[in-house]
Amino acid sequence: MTHKNIFPAILFLQALMLTSCATTITIRANADKSAVIEYGMGSFGDAISNVFQNAGGLGMMADGFSDSQIKDALSQGDFSDVSVTSNSDGLNITGLIPAPERQSAVSKDGSLKISNFVMCTEHSLAVVLSPETIGRVMDSLPEDVRTVTDLFMAPVFTGDVMSGAEYRNLIASVYGDDIAQELDSSVLRITLEAPKGMTIKETSLSGTTRSVPAEKKAVLSIPFVEFLTLSSPRTFSITY
Repeated sequence: MTHKNIFPAILFLQALMLTSCATTITIRANADKSAVIEYGMGSFGDAISNVFQNAGGLGMMADGFSDSQIKDALSQGDFSDVSVTSNSDGLNITGLIPAPERQSAVSKDGSLKISNFVMCTEHSLAVVLSPETIGRVMDSLPEDVRTVTDLFMAPVFTGDVMSGAEYRNLIASVYGDDIAQELDSSVLRITLEAPKGMTIKETSLSGTTRSVPAEKKAVLSIPFVEFLTLSSPRTFSITY
């Protein structure tokens, strides 16, 4: 894996670390088309921890994703002002994403940039969740990282089409209902913020009913089972 594509790998790995706490991603647009991103996630749930421990995944992640290594990798890629902290309560990452025209590739084939996932313009900020682009980033990951992501057989990673209920039943049948219950309570919360001194004029949140638009920011919550079974692109955006 190159320094420049480790950030998507971290995000996707963390998406599989299902806990009863919400994973939060806050993105604040800047007037120069750069954006500040803050990523936070709580600790493992007990059932999920046991699965990773039995598969050796926790040891691999502890060895491969120390605070200093994550910060070094991000700082050598398309991120600046990077801060990484982790403890028993979880992981937090903060960094500055450059304007789209100043970004480098994050995929092995060189066709994807951060702007394929987070696009900031002079008057808008958008997050795009697409199975196709996620799959292309997954293809760039080393085998040991993919082994960990494969533990949960998420359709958004494998390319399979499956309903949320079908996926939950699959997880319950393979790992037990405790893990399925942790999955049920896990949420991805995304906050989009307008640049300093500007207010939101319009929001487009792909029809989600779990959103809270306001003058300065829009907050949406996506159940992890919905994210992990994503079968078509979804775009969440604000204009200001």
